[in-house]
Amino acid sequence: MAAPKVDSSGESLPEHAAGKWYSVPDLRLRDHRFTVPLDYRDPGTSLKISIFAREVVAGGPGFESPRPTEGSGWILKACEEFRVILMDQRGTGLSTPLTTSSMLQFKSARDLADYLKHFRADSIVNDAEFIRVRLVPGSGPWTVLGQSYGGFCAVTYLSFAPQGLKQVILTGGIPPIGDGCTADTVYEACFDQVAYQNEKYYKRYPQDIEVVREIMTYGTITILTKSPFPKLSTLVYIKLASSL
Repeated sequence: MAAPKVDSSGESLPEHAAGKWYSVPDLRLRDHRFTVPLDYRDPGTSLKISIFAREVVAGGPGFESPRPTEGSGWILKACEEFRVILMDQRGTGLSTPLTTSSMLQFKSARDLADYLKHFRADSIVNDAEFIRVRLVPGSGPWTVLGQSYGGFCAVTYLSFAPQGLKQVILTGGIPPIGDGCTADTVYEACFDQVAYQNEKYYKRYPQDIEVVREIMTYGTITILTKSPFPKLSTLVYIKLASSL
């Protein structure tokens, strides 16, 4: 293990600390903590922050990464071929967080902006590279799966550190990479699919048609409905639908 680092409080921190293996149904997991520079352009004198990652293997032995409590879904499928590393991107989860209280510690907006600029995708890629060379045997390349904001980070990874990548799997979150590929163009391409999925839903649950119409007629005020959510605003309803 590399020599310990020291954070801004003077506390000695190891560069990499691995926890003990533990089990949930069909999976074995181990937590990792890495001490990384806030600013990779000046790693020698930069403040240090913590990055958390969870290693997942198959059973038998824009938010934070998933917290598997059992072997299911894409994680269980991925474990058939890979050891899975779930990294809390800097600023989220158990990595050094960005919170109201932490940001209030800065004396000026400029100081805060100088700190926040180190939480962009380019620094997240550097964190991933920091972890890769310490966890992958022989510091070899690895496979990255990007969903939503992770997709943007994965494309940034391809741009900044392609030597660390064996393959990249994108399931969402693709930035404009061609002429005329605006955000509006991307969303408009989804409209027909959203309409199709809505039609399928209402054929299966026709009783919900009037409930949804009632909710959407009231603007942004809180309303009472006969749905399973008796006190519901249109904004909350839309947010709820987007999380399904």
